[in-house]
Amino acid sequence: MPTLRPERSFAKSIQSQKTNKPVANLHSLIAIFDEIRGLVLREGNSFAFSGWADSSEACTEIDQVWTSLRSEDFVVTSQLTFLFLPTGPLQELSISSGWGDEFIELVNRFDEAIQAEECICFQSTQQKEVPFSVVGMTDDFADISLGKCPKCGQVWLRYVTENEGYTGSGRWYLGAISDLQANMIQVNQAKALLEGLEWYWVGGSYFSGQIRVSRGKIL
Repeated sequence: MPTLRPERSFAKSIQSQKTNKPVANLHSLIAIFDEIRGLVLREGNSFAFSGWADSSEACTEIDQVWTSLRSEDFVVTSQLTFLFLPTGPLQELSISSGWGDEFIELVNRFDEAIQAEECICFQSTQQKEVPFSVVGMTDDFADISLGKCPKCGQVWLRYVTENEGYTGSGRWYLGAISDLQANMIQVNQAKALLEGLEWYWVGGSYFSGQIRVSRGKIL
């Protein structure tokens, strides 16, 4: 069985987007998305945990990436960073629909096609490499902090909240932001900034200690 390397894959795609470097094997990427589209359109797919309502909604997002790849618009292809994330929409869809092994093979091919330098800070399990400093506390008592990776310079926004009156209520959210966003951030705007990102990490006791990716409104 092939080995799934989702964290390496999405880290590479993010780095490619940040530096605006052309991906090394454009034709391979286009072929991969052609195959993904075919898998998404299979009859009997279960979209319950993917975040997509149905195949039509999924294909709309996939087609946006495909179109931007065809036009070599590498800046617009930020959806790459979300679609291939571990526990992201495609992986969730593949597992619930019975074609997880086929998706793993596509992930490994995607990994090879991106050909961009990765940084360990994009792996949630390695965030200990990033030193964080407290920015402040929001009106609803969430702790806001910023960290900057000493290796690649990426800025990370961390939002931590917990209701001490309830067991298992601890939640943290972690998203990559720009230097400009970090310089202009206000404590009570941190939540909205995270919600506007393409994706962010979530974890904590509320999620049973599991680390996942998410996007949109946070709890």
